[in-house]
Amino acid sequence: MVLVFMVCFSVACMPAHADSKTKSKKSDRSHKKNSKEVRPYNPPYAHIVVDSTTGRVLYQSDADRALYPASLTKVMTLLLTFEALESRKISLGSSVVFSSHAANMPPSRLGIKAGKSITVENAIKALVTKSANDVAVAMGEKLGGSEARFAQMMNLKARQIGMSQTHFENASGLHNVRQVSSARDMAKLAMYLMNSYPRYYHYFSLREFTFNGKVNRSHNHLMSTYQGMDGLKTGYIIPSGFNLIASAKRGNTRLIGVVFGGKTANARNAQMANLLDAGFAGKSLRTENLSPPPTTKLSQNTILTLAPPSKPASVPEQKQTASLLKKPTMTADVGSAGLTRTFAPTPSAQQLTGAGTWSVQIGAYQDRVSTDQAIYRALKTLPAPLNRGSAMVIPLRTSDARWVFRARIGGYTRTEALKACQYLDDCLTVAPNAN
Repeated sequence: MVLVFMVCFSVACMPAHADSKTKSKKSDRSHKKNSKEVRPYNPPYAHIVVDSTTGRVLYQSDADRALYPASLTKVMTLLLTFEALESRKISLGSSVVFSSHAANMPPSRLGIKAGKSITVENAIKALVTKSANDVAVAMGEKLGGSEARFAQMMNLKARQIGMSQTHFENASGLHNVRQVSSARDMAKLAMYLMNSYPRYYHYFSLREFTFNGKVNRSHNHLMSTYQGMDGLKTGYIIPSGFNLIASAKRGNTRLIGVVFGGKTANARNAQMANLLDAGFAGKSLRTENLSPPPTTKLSQNTILTLAPPSKPASVPEQKQTASLLKKPTMTADVGSAGLTRTFAPTPSAQQLTGAGTWSVQIGAYQDRVSTDQAIYRALKTLPAPLNRGSAMVIPLRTSDARWVFRARIGGYTRTEALKACQYLDDCLTVAPNAN
């Protein structure tokens, strides 16, 4: 009460012109604050619509642009969960224990305390409905031992699928400037998941999930209003805008749509509905059809190409391994890079990996020239003795009978492989006997 009296007394004793001047200054500050230009929210935009049966791309706009996936990342986390279930490494009733790292993830989260656990099935439900970051990390730690190791598993699977514009750093999709993907890659991921693990796809249709008496409703509100839509996943962080992978079926046609960069959730949903409507109606839609950026490793096609659905493709007997020469011959007859390569015979890739050696994978390409160039650049980047590894070109047959060439450098111990990846971008360590 004394403080209030003193303030009132002090103000009351001010001269009238001083009070007026104070109000004027406050008014000026308020005007400047209100008149400050508010920059419109305009996240980078991209979309793609694909016929999931044929892989034919119906519409696309900037589909190869590397953007932030946000919680679309959790689709890969779920894919690896389904893979572990299918191989019986875990079961739906297995426990997922929360570390302090997982429990301290920022929202959205389920709110499980460190040391507590939930079942794998409840983890799946929490990921597809609430998009819980703490659950994503706990699931990643269960499957990979640590979130960092799980991110390596995510990246390896992304390369196997042919997601050439994608790099993962975490299991949840929380913002990391190195964690990027594209609309095309997310469509590939959705197609691969649906074709490989159809018995688990029904989880993406969940409208709500009740846990400990609390109802967690799905963030995918479009699924409730769009005819035939039965999944998949939403995502949002400020740098990405509002993202969505949608899958809908009408008659014998199933479409997969991906939208990145909606300004609001409603705007994103409306855009997705328009794209899917046009696709089902067979209408032409004026869309931007941009060429992929220079860094694209797999060329843009009118058909999405994926690895076979149920298991990694078998590698043909003519699996190729090569030792790069120290001084490759430079010519002008093999494309803009002008690099020709000479290979010396070495043991087969199967012999190398079977001998207990580790390798690193630095990319996947649709032609041998690009593959060889990537290996050459990597070996030039690596310091001695890491640059003495054996170059390995591992073919992978896609579902439409095309080939993708995986660029690897082998002959390492596990420690050497991890160290080599510290010097290389988009580098994955590959264990012995891995595909």
